[in-house]
Amino acid sequence: MKPIGEQQLQRMYSEYLGAEVRKKFGPRAAFACGDFNAMQDRKFADYFASVASVNILVEFKELEVASERRKPLRGRLCADIQGEALGSSLRSHFISWREEHPTEVHLRFDSYLPKVCPLFGQWDVPSPTGIMTHSKFTDQFLDASLGLELRLFRDYVRYLSRIGGAGGGEEVRFAGLLISYDEAGAVRATIFESLSQLIQMVRSISLDIDSPDIGLGAPLPPIRPRPRDDGPSISM
Repeated sequence: MKPIGEQQLQRMYSEYLGAEVRKKFGPRAAFACGDFNAMQDRKFADYFASVASVNILVEFKELEVASERRKPLRGRLCADIQGEALGSSLRSHFISWREEHPTEVHLRFDSYLPKVCPLFGQWDVPSPTGIMTHSKFTDQFLDASLGLELRLFRDYVRYLSRIGGAGGGEEVRFAGLLISYDEAGAVRATIFESLSQLIQMVRSISLDIDSPDIGLGAPLPPIRPRPRDDGPSISM
């Protein structure tokens, strides 16, 4: 299987997600996204999406998840995370890779920490989601069976910022676009620089971030990291 570049995978998924949002919620449904690079990529992930105020982070890999071992901040994350941050991560932070196929792109998704932390010899626990196709992953995201509401997600982003050595205060830089549509169907892309700013934008287009109707699904059981005895390993 010849590589085509992680950006191509990210673009493919972003376009797929946008189409599914409009199919499920209507042609004027708004959603937010971010294609990260530089420091935002190192601290957070490659990609951010927010639909109906439910939020996810995704790291895209083309051929091997094991390349995450080259990121020291991920080792620090695996060694440090616990408590509320751990639960938030398991609900909202994912990794995706390309399934082998000679001519088509088929993506797989899994929870980030259970897939990556064994590379650093930190802990080894079963994934709460298991490996999913991109269609199943998106269905669960749009049904709010996975992901975090904005305020909890903002707390997780602050935590990742602290792990990355930056401040974890109110205005952590987290830039992206809120995609919406006018009555004629024309795309409107509005820049946000922080999740606090995104929350205000969401309110302004009458999406209630406290609505019980978005449903966050059943809470995940608590999972605690434990050291591995046999060194790092990974299976695909």
